[in-house]
Amino acid sequence: MVRRFPLPHLFLFALVLTAGVAAKPAGAQRLRVGVIGPVDGSGVPVERFESLRQCLGAVDVSGALDVSGALDVSGALDVSGALGNAVFLSACQPQQISISDRTVQGVCGRSVRLPDAWTLGAESDLYRGVACGPDRPEFEQRAERIGPAPPPWDSLRPIVESNYPSDVIAMIDSRGALHVACDWDADLQMGGGEVFVITTEELNQAKLFRRGDSILMMQLTQSAGDSVNGESGDHLRLRLWTITGTARDRRGQWDESPLAALLTAASRSVEFELVWLDVGGLMPADLAASMNAAKELGCDVVLVDLITADRHSTDTARLLAELSHRCSVPVMVNQRTTVSPDHWIRPSRTADSDSADSRSDDASGISFGDRVKTMLQHPQSVPDVRREDLAADRLAGPNAMVPAATARPVSLAPVPPAEVPEAVRRNASQLLKRGPFVRSWWYRGVAGDGSGDAGRLFQASDDAVPRWDDRRLQSWTFLESGWLDRHSRRMGELGLATRQPPWILLQAVVDPSVEVAAPRLVQSVGDGSDRRSSQPSRHDWLWYYDHDATEEALRKSVVSGATPAEVLQRHGEPEDGSADINAWRSYLLALDHPSLRKRHLDRVIAATDQVLRRCEKGLGGLPAPIDPDQMVAQNSMGKDAAINVSATPEESQMYAWAVDAAYRKVRAIGYRELPDVVVDAPIEDPVAQNREFRSAFAQLCGMVDITDHRFVLTLVRYLRRQGEPFQAYEMLRRHATEGPAMPWYFKKERDLWTDGGWEPLRRLGHARWFLREAGQPVMH
Repeated sequence: MVRRFPLPHLFLFALVLTAGVAAKPAGAQRLRVGVIGPVDGSGVPVERFESLRQCLGAVDVSGALDVSGALDVSGALDVSGALGNAVFLSACQPQQISISDRTVQGVCGRSVRLPDAWTLGAESDLYRGVACGPDRPEFEQRAERIGPAPPPWDSLRPIVESNYPSDVIAMIDSRGALHVACDWDADLQMGGGEVFVITTEELNQAKLFRRGDSILMMQLTQSAGDSVNGESGDHLRLRLWTITGTARDRRGQWDESPLAALLTAASRSVEFELVWLDVGGLMPADLAASMNAAKELGCDVVLVDLITADRHSTDTARLLAELSHRCSVPVMVNQRTTVSPDHWIRPSRTADSDSADSRSDDASGISFGDRVKTMLQHPQSVPDVRREDLAADRLAGPNAMVPAATARPVSLAPVPPAEVPEAVRRNASQLLKRGPFVRSWWYRGVAGDGSGDAGRLFQASDDAVPRWDDRRLQSWTFLESGWLDRHSRRMGELGLATRQPPWILLQAVVDPSVEVAAPRLVQSVGDGSDRRSSQPSRHDWLWYYDHDATEEALRKSVVSGATPAEVLQRHGEPEDGSADINAWRSYLLALDHPSLRKRHLDRVIAATDQVLRRCEKGLGGLPAPIDPDQMVAQNSMGKDAAINVSATPEESQMYAWAVDAAYRKVRAIGYRELPDVVVDAPIEDPVAQNREFRSAFAQLCGMVDITDHRFVLTLVRYLRRQGEPFQAYEMLRRHATEGPAMPWYFKKERDLWTDGGWEPLRRLGHARWFLREAGQPVMH
């Protein structure tokens, strides 16, 4: 099968149209009604399918974090709305496709049989991706496939059906129609209710499907970073919602929901157009983004499921009052509060009560459903009010939580966006485009220690900076390794005690006409959590290790335009008797470039020996090797080696060079065993290879703390070679979440989970690495 590029012109044209939802056309007759609430798991009864199909006009995700895959190992169901309903699909490569048996190598690591109804040929383009999260059909079947984890893997947090991934395969036929197949039950076969078709004419809109007791919705999308220019078709993005048929359909709340009232009216021939504004938890910035989207999309009125706000219902109603006024869009809610006595949000209400009031001061006692029916026939406008009369003024005063007396707060200063890692900013890109009513700031958090108060955010008591009202603030947590916390949080709520310092995105609902200062934050941590303050003076050599002038000079040569091969040619191998250690190091580092090293492993190893001999002579000796078997048996990993380095800068630098060479030697010997290396250079003497690796690893163990993030991947490799994948994974999980190990964390995780032999964990590992390799966030 041959993939064609460019893609069919009709398909590309429709794909460009999906970049945004059209605003209400001029002269449109039908009332456009926005509904703010979650799409996934909303529990629309299947008998309402036709009513929903007839009134659905558009779906907007401005108020939700729409990312590719909610891969969770927490054992908890996701309650945050649209997380994970985006499906990233990459073009299948020829070696991943078998025409004879109609299979594709799925993202989850197994061959998946394609639907019998698909016509495959040279005119077909195939893509593969993964769907994750709790909001998928066939959740019972996935739960049955998990079964009990074998020891010692049963000590990890359990896998539940929500993190058992499903393969997704897409095909574009010669007419430009999009065919999608989802292996919901994970049986490696796709057919029946798992197959969907979106015609070329339907590509620029959300399409509803009914499959038995499930209602699903699918839409082709394009993110800002995609290139759709007729020259590339390497990936696609889909949004895939399961409205009914998930593990958490809100059937118990359906009768009281705004959507239920609307669809009841629709069944009675009341005409309107539904704009579904997908929001999970009615958080402040999410609401502001959705209300701005409602304004941009020309909504005549917005309905909000205020009941789901629970104890925050009155604060949410007051915030809606401000947003309704600013956007000039009337808002109705399904709960009476002091701001919504007759279900209409009244911006001028300034009652003193802070609690929702189920007793109406509306004398008519008209139900919410009847209010909606009347609204559809007689729309209202937002009443004119003075700014000082807004009910939201109650949100303007200081209302900020303070850390518990037992907590140890660490100050967090705002970080300029340019200093935030590119991978983190890419994962947060959608959140940074939320309209004029949302302001964002970045902060660098501190690593947690697992204590109960770790990870909570509060505002600092700083007289120089005015404090914000907590009820306007919302935070997100990102990690540099590609991990994303799928739950946003209010101030003071329990956060995540991550092992690496997180990047925190704080968002506030603002008046766009007023300049505001970034809040000053503190994060509660446990004792010893702030690893940024740990700088052992006797490890001064680590500074030289982290600031290698030779490595920086070689890097600049490549940046300036030289190829790695050209850099290596400039720094050729010195004469064997040369005492110039700088020349040997330049040669070693140029030879050990990632694009060259696999072709020259024996030369790399020989060069490391040359550097090590010169360092040993210059220092008068190196620390004795440590037997790795004994180290593991005594569980002494992580204890400082008996390092005795002189305080002189020259000797500290030379020791750093020796450590660098020892690490490169272990890595190069281990690389000999990689499958793509063995194909061209088979290992002729496995016993000698094993002896050589152990000797080099023992030398490195004697020189460094082998659990340090700079060196821990060698320990992971050693334990894996010893047939201890669980121990290796524990070392990876605890120590490889920062430093040079970060880019490879999910690849190593995949390999170790595969070695563990438990299918659910193996599938999850393959899916996580696919997302990470594609530059998509991975969520625990």
